[in-house]
Amino acid sequence: MIKALYLKLMKRFIPNKLLTLFEFWFSNCYSDVKWYSAWSLLFALDFRVRQGSVLSPLLFATYMDDLAKSCMLNRGPHLPFLNFRGYSKYSDVK
Repeated sequence: MIKALYLKLMKRFIPNKLLTLFEFWFSNCYSDVKWYSAWSLLFALDFRVRQGSVLSPLLFATYMDDLAKSCMLNRGPHLPFLNFRGYSKYSDVK
């Protein structure tokens, strides 16, 4: 699991058992590709957080939260095209 994300989750008091589960889940990601009727061999996913996972938007928001707070508090780089509040890949996730 990405160490920075792991530390951010620890700061938010995520239980150790859940962190261990995340670490195991993300460090054991494999996939394959289907092309017509042929399947590739399994390969490890290096980036570990799966696109389309139910947890991906939550983990992304957790990771980006500190950056958004820093920009608002320190009047950091002005990014008018980004709205960190309420951003979600899925409309039903707040």
